[in-house]
Amino acid sequence: MVDDGLVRYIKERLGEGYKEPHIRDVLFAHGHSEESVDEAFRYLHRLQPRVPVIPILIGLILVAGVAFYFFWPTASQQPVLQGPENVTAPPAPTQPTTGVVSLAEQLKLAAANQTPDETYAATVNAATTNAATAADGILVCSVNSDITYKDYCLQELAKQRKEPAYCEVIGDVKQRDDCYLQLILEGEDQYCSKLILAESKKVCDLLLGGG
Repeated sequence: MVDDGLVRYIKERLGEGYKEPHIRDVLFAHGHSEESVDEAFRYLHRLQPRVPVIPILIGLILVAGVAFYFFWPTASQQPVLQGPENVTAPPAPTQPTTGVVSLAEQLKLAAANQTPDETYAATVNAATTNAATAADGILVCSVNSDITYKDYCLQELAKQRKEPAYCEVIGDVKQRDDCYLQLILEGEDQYCSKLILAESKKVCDLLLGGG
């Protein structure tokens, strides 16, 4: 029998924009079985109304054809394209700087002869000193082959710089919440909406004086 509470939780999370794989990970982490989670998702999928796809597609094609016929300009009406000098290029995606890429390679080589604790200390120190952007810090923290140490490195940088981008890439749900809670303790209460676990949300409410 489907778990009504589980269905309600999944429906609420989907409504908040969370993706199905992420919701599954959280539920598994809280002890729900794969069978019960699958059953709850199947129940929700059955509730979704079926959309008559073919009539909609036909209607869209007809509308597009009419619009093309009446509104597409002829060759004499088409505007002359302007040169690219007035076009603003989209911002390039943030990438680690060249110097930090080289630094990360050096740290990886050194890590082969270090304990996980030593590598963690080295990456935190290197990121604190050399990372100019969040992309730099994330790259340096990724030198930690142990996921737990990597997440601790990201959490430490988020605390130092009050930068949520580090929290966003932490894999462990509880540790990610802890990372956001650090920022909330520093007065950044807008990150309460980022919290996943119920106990983390309760802590946030207490910090904000909501009970």
